[in-house]
Amino acid sequence: IDRFFSIKFFKKTALISFFIVFLLLLSVFIPWINFTYGGANRWIDLGFITFQPSELAKIGLILFSAAWLTTRKKDIKSLFKTFIPYLIIIGIPLVLILLQKDISTFFITSITLFAMIFLAGTKIKYLSGVGIIITILVVIAIFVFPTRIDRVRVFLDKEIDPQGISYQVNQSLIAIGSGGITGRGLGMSNQKFSFLPEPSGDSIFAVIGEELGFIGSLFVMFVYLILFVEGIIIAKKANDFSQLFIYGFITLVIIQVFINIGSVTGLVPFTGVTLPFVSYGGTSLVALLIGAGIVARIAREQ
Repeated sequence: IDRFFSIKFFKKTALISFFIVFLLLLSVFIPWINFTYGGANRWIDLGFITFQPSELAKIGLILFSAAWLTTRKKDIKSLFKTFIPYLIIIGIPLVLILLQKDISTFFITSITLFAMIFLAGTKIKYLSGVGIIITILVVIAIFVFPTRIDRVRVFLDKEIDPQGISYQVNQSLIAIGSGGITGRGLGMSNQKFSFLPEPSGDSIFAVIGEELGFIGSLFVMFVYLILFVEGIIIAKKANDFSQLFIYGFITLVIIQVFINIGSVTGLVPFTGVTLPFVSYGGTSLVALLIGAGIVARIAREQ
């Protein structure tokens, strides 16, 4: 991406990206190609490849939003010319994501996209109303889908059903606690063998904590801080479209980092959010690498 595609290419194809995202999200509801796991229809199975469209949608919607908001620069503070049309346009794929019972992706993507229009210059009072709507939708979704209620219950009381609904978060805390200050050593985790669910996915930060300890965990968070600062530095020198894209991308990454680390440490309800660039998750990793490639291209063109 960094080598073969220009930023002009991404800007010109942003609308195409939006329609591709829309069609992929719709395809999840086609019975003969969708793949259901844990009661959720989030994946497309083409036989030779299985992927999660909502992960690709994150980057596609950031790309589209950066391009669309740039064209509305003169009317960015207008409620009827910019904010409401933007709300309607991005609301369609967001609703499709919510219908897939993917509350975490809905929440993360919503916050990212509305952070982008805020940074583009819209009025804060418009966002406050949308924030209330998003909160209401998330609360409704939690009560509609029983497994989400269980996650909230575990967040409030981690001792509830330790061999059942609170098993993963408790095993994560055991892993982190057993790592101590310096950790057991790279590759020496005990919890990742048979005890800790998803040790290479959602719970990978717990494995990092066990193997590398408190110091290693801080180092990983420091690396994310460096990526954040470097992204801001690149964005400051970029034009409107590139700047908005970078802001959207680093917002997405930081939110995912916070939720993933917060989940395994019990600071937020446990979710299936991956740790960016670290967790094993094919579609998520591909989407993040596409975003990182675009940022690298922006830096190259500067």
